[in-house]
Amino acid sequence: MRAACIATLLLTAPVLAGGATNIMLTIDPAQSTADFVLCAVGNCDSDASTIAGQVVIDLDDTAAPSSISLRDYDFLLTEDLSFNINFLIGAIDISTTGLELMYPSPGLAFGPTAINGENMFTFFDVPAAANGNAAYTATGLACTLIEANGLSCTDAFILDELGEQTADSIVGIVAIDGNNVAVVLAASITLPIVPDDPDLAQLQFQGTIVAFGQLPVTVPGDFDDDGDADLFDYNAYLDCETGPGGALVEGCETFDFDQDNDVDVSDFAVFQFVFTG
Repeated sequence: MRAACIATLLLTAPVLAGGATNIMLTIDPAQSTADFVLCAVGNCDSDASTIAGQVVIDLDDTAAPSSISLRDYDFLLTEDLSFNINFLIGAIDISTTGLELMYPSPGLAFGPTAINGENMFTFFDVPAAANGNAAYTATGLACTLIEANGLSCTDAFILDELGEQTADSIVGIVAIDGNNVAVVLAASITLPIVPDDPDLAQLQFQGTIVAFGQLPVTVPGDFDDDGDADLFDYNAYLDCETGPGGALVEGCETFDFDQDNDVDVSDFAVFQFVFTG
């Protein structure tokens, strides 16, 4: 009888929309491209690549989201870049291999920012970092100019030596259809290409990123959103328990199975039923 009552309670209780939902999206290289412009000593050249990788977002409400947070992004270029900047006398050849632009603090939420009525949002001053390798060779007048800045005419370096940068902006649109989530991003990031002299050469990234994913399966009692109700969730339950008539702690909605705005012995009875370990 007890198990039947608990099962009925689980089936009739609606899913709460109050907590943020962590959603991992996979970037579609067939629809995602990056245009790069590299400028050095006043002259510029361009190259392009498709993009793979992932984006992780939080939505405040999957039914009708009004705000979005960014938890991770990894824009992985599928092609190497090559630039040739010519001068009247001489040139600079610059190449990159394995270039990716990424969020320096994965898991740490950036935001939230509002989603307007057209499902659009904008992140400003998003932290950015680069990974990969770069090399350059300068000849003629370009070599002379570089040497005047105390640098060698030929050098190679690892792009993560650039340290943390700041994206100019990331503008996006989010769409939810059933369990499917789609996000389109327009990202602008400017990176110095020579760590020792950031003003000497800069690489500007303008990317259009299309990513797809699915809403996570809602598991009753799953406080940490990992798809089960285990000991980690039990420890969270202990912190959320208020007793009968106690005020519901923000973020603990998943444990209020009977929706009476507290977490008490009745909810613990249900939690034991859904506990999977």
